[in-house]
Amino acid sequence: MLLKRFIDFLVSPITAILNLFLSTGTFPSALKHASISPLLKKPNLDPDDPNSYRPVSNLPFLSKLIERDIFIQLSDHLARHDLLPDRQSAYRQNYSTETALLSLRDDLLRAADDGNGTAIVLLDLSVAFDTIDHDVLLDRLNGHCGLTGPALSWFTSYLRGRTQVVKIGSVSSQTINIRFGVPQGSVLGGTLFTIYICQLPSVTATDGVIIDGFSDDTQARIRLPLAKNPSPSSQPTTSLSLLSKWCSSPQLRAFLPQKSSKTQHRQDRLFPRCA
Repeated sequence: MLLKRFIDFLVSPITAILNLFLSTGTFPSALKHASISPLLKKPNLDPDDPNSYRPVSNLPFLSKLIERDIFIQLSDHLARHDLLPDRQSAYRQNYSTETALLSLRDDLLRAADDGNGTAIVLLDLSVAFDTIDHDVLLDRLNGHCGLTGPALSWFTSYLRGRTQVVKIGSVSSQTINIRFGVPQGSVLGGTLFTIYICQLPSVTATDGVIIDGFSDDTQARIRLPLAKNPSPSSQPTTSLSLLSKWCSSPQLRAFLPQKSSKTQHRQDRLFPRCA
């Protein structure tokens, strides 16, 4: 409210601050502290069970302004070079739960028209945003997305040295350092998580498994021929084993993409000055 009321006075210094951080590839330490407010995921969950809560981060307002500008530029970079899985429907312009449901319905109908059935497995990655390995994520941003120089330095500074406290009413926990994860409730958190798991669809692609994603909700499905006397098939079990192996690999390092000649074409200059 105050920003909107005094925008004529604040826009110039805020723009200068933003440009300084982008040009130097740094994120201010004063904005890396989060106050965690545990919120019940669903009203019917047990309030005495810590697993019933989602740790939403309350972040400084200026932090979200900076993140919003980075989000716009990063999203444009990802879309221009087609760096995200086609079937990931979260945190992208013109993608939503509606596109995910339409894709599922269309695939089911096409399979039925061809005389096939569809086996579907619904996966929900536990505490997904809180278990992101920063080193792996930075390797993804560099090797897969082609970020270098000040752009990569900015994300390194953004992820490192974060702290948080948990507040319930007037009671606060001790401040702790954050070594893993991205803040839930941040502007960039969802997109960074999507980049973190962007290799998942390729793990089972050769087995004909289709991977649809919406944030940390993942759906794996495969067509199965229908017959009067169907023979047992081990393909769904094999594909699930591959998914399980990928998700449980040490910090997902086993599936880091290798740099290729295409990376050079993706090293656009991010973070131009803001007008």
